[in-house]
Amino acid sequence: MKPSLFGELKRRKVIRVAVAYAVVALAVMEAADLIVAALYLPERANQLIVVLAVLGFPISVALAWAFEITPEGVRREREPDGSPARPRRPGAFRRIATGFAVTSLLALALWLGPLSRPREVLTLPTVVFLDSVAVLPLENRTGDSSYDYLSSGIMERMVGRLMDLGQVKVTDPFSSRRYAEQKPALSPRQLADSLHVEKLVYGSLYSDTTGLRVEIITSLGETATALWDATYETDSSTGPDPAAAIADSFISDYTNRTPALRQSTLLPGRVRADDYGLLGEGREALGRRTAEGLAAARRAFAAAAETDSMNARAFAGLSSAHSLSLAYRYETGNRGYRDAALALAYANRAIELDPDIADGFSARIYIATRSSAPPEVVIPDCQRALEIAPSSAAINSWCARVFNQQGDPGAAFESMRRSISLDPGNAGRRLALAYSALQEGEAILAIEQAREARRIQPELMLPRSIEARALLLADRADECMELDLGPHDGIRAACLHEVGRVDEARALVDSLSAAFYADALTDTVFTPVIRAEDLAVYYAWIGDADGAIEWTVEAYRMSPLGVEMRVLESPLFSRVRNDERFRREVSRERSRLWEKVENASRQIM
Repeated sequence: MKPSLFGELKRRKVIRVAVAYAVVALAVMEAADLIVAALYLPERANQLIVVLAVLGFPISVALAWAFEITPEGVRREREPDGSPARPRRPGAFRRIATGFAVTSLLALALWLGPLSRPREVLTLPTVVFLDSVAVLPLENRTGDSSYDYLSSGIMERMVGRLMDLGQVKVTDPFSSRRYAEQKPALSPRQLADSLHVEKLVYGSLYSDTTGLRVEIITSLGETATALWDATYETDSSTGPDPAAAIADSFISDYTNRTPALRQSTLLPGRVRADDYGLLGEGREALGRRTAEGLAAARRAFAAAAETDSMNARAFAGLSSAHSLSLAYRYETGNRGYRDAALALAYANRAIELDPDIADGFSARIYIATRSSAPPEVVIPDCQRALEIAPSSAAINSWCARVFNQQGDPGAAFESMRRSISLDPGNAGRRLALAYSALQEGEAILAIEQAREARRIQPELMLPRSIEARALLLADRADECMELDLGPHDGIRAACLHEVGRVDEARALVDSLSAAFYADALTDTVFTPVIRAEDLAVYYAWIGDADGAIEWTVEAYRMSPLGVEMRVLESPLFSRVRNDERFRREVSRERSRLWEKVENASRQIM
């Protein structure tokens, strides 16, 4: 009697091989998800593994049909003439398996490209400053408010040219303005101490029928002693760029009057002659970090780019304005991935227009690090930016994340502290340090820095959310309950749970979840991402892995900055981090973020 097909499949162990193959293939694909995410491999690595697994299935079934493994070796089921099968050497089967494995590996290598190159490591350059100075806003005494932009332009160019000297520590203009305009007014010594500098530069702008006149004084901050003063004049009717003429004349005098700087070489081409007006307005608005400030920054930089489509700094500013809006969870009228794509496209355009300034690299660093870009993408940008502008507060702050990624928290903290010293009046610099302290589980430092950021800019909501999370880690949830957390109901729920008000916390979370899915969270300032992130923190804090997965994935679907990575990697998620499904699902989402942003950016410019 001729055996049935099913019986023959069973006799030849084809079904057993097929089931075993499926089990192993699924296990390999599950492991691949984690490996691809951990090694920051492109998403196409996962796709290739799935393709190879599918292609391998018919091959394994065919081998099972044609061959039989016996104690005497691997033999074919039947000889062509129907005679009893002769034992075959195991080498034949091994050669087939080895060939298939080698072919698969070669395909993988061709698909992924050269991944075996040595890994780059970011190093923090040692900077020895020979001088330190803060340029204060020049007072416009012309009686004509239209000259305000020129006063700002002279200040901006003076700062830029001093930074080009390389060995001068120059306070960021945002902090100089903030402290100079503080009420009640600070004394020169208080200003110098607050700005962490030895010298102060200040002056006044005048105009008459012959042109512009600027009187500039350089003083020693500690004693308020004037080191020198000078008057600079330019004919505003014929001068092509009065701000550049006045600022460059001052820089020449400054280097000649400072013995330590006489041998310094002023780097060429780093500051454009027209880098004032709209750009100065945009930078000042960018530093405020409020929703209104970042919206104003986007408008100013967009106007500057429209006025001069070759202005690299305008595009870099646009990039930073969109990235920071994402990080602070502000509504912009765009979806999260749209803002991220714009930020990347604008940064790429800035670098293309002028690769010799740090602004473009700085902007690309920010959006890349916050979108889970692999180290090999970010490290070259950070290294280049730090070489060009080692005294840039933004670059030192934003590259700190890369030091953390490569397991060098010491360099990360040093980079952030350097950033704070360069821009002490910017709350954002304190928040970067607070976030990193939270990530490392240093709750007290995180609380201190968040509170200092809140003191500097009390209108910001982000310092409160970081402080509340740090208070949870410090076992001080009662203090968390005293904070006005605004839209951060999810964090408030975690604090309620921690102080024992579990039912109240759960009711708040259920209400928030229902409103989120019903699209009933009306907020003109903050995006819904802020709620998803906070709910992810709540569920992680109470040890509910399923809830943490749901809301972490939801946050990343809305924005590549869904759950701030330093929060996700902090002890706030310790109770769910070892859950296999949580690791798998979150790793899968994070592994796709950068590729999504890159793909979207290609559609823009």
